[in-house]
Amino acid sequence: MNKPGKSLMQRSTSWALVVYVLFLASLLIPVTALLGLLMAWLNYDEAEPWQQSHHRYQIRTMLAALAGVLLGVSVLLYVSTAVGAALVSLAVIWLIVRCIAGLIFLQQKKAHPNPSGWGFR
Repeated sequence: MNKPGKSLMQRSTSWALVVYVLFLASLLIPVTALLGLLMAWLNYDEAEPWQQSHHRYQIRTMLAALAGVLLGVSVLLYVSTAVGAALVSLAVIWLIVRCIAGLIFLQQKKAHPNPSGWGFR
């Protein structure tokens, strides 16, 4: 007997969850950041509006985190080791906290209240 397929809502929620997990995994396996970014981008149009808020939040989070890490690495290599290391550390901490905040809203099946903002809520 075949099991019925997941609804679009369940699939989109699952995709958003997978993207958050991939972003957190990127701390150990960097290529997963790009996979998560691609998945959020590709699933954006199919998702319900509240799920789109998560995908928008995820895309902005990863692009900003990548920019922060690249800036930090550049400063680390060419200007100051301490300042560069601090910038990379801040970008990583910012990524972790934003992923956790997003996961909390996703688990509650709520839209992210400010997906275009740079903060955590």
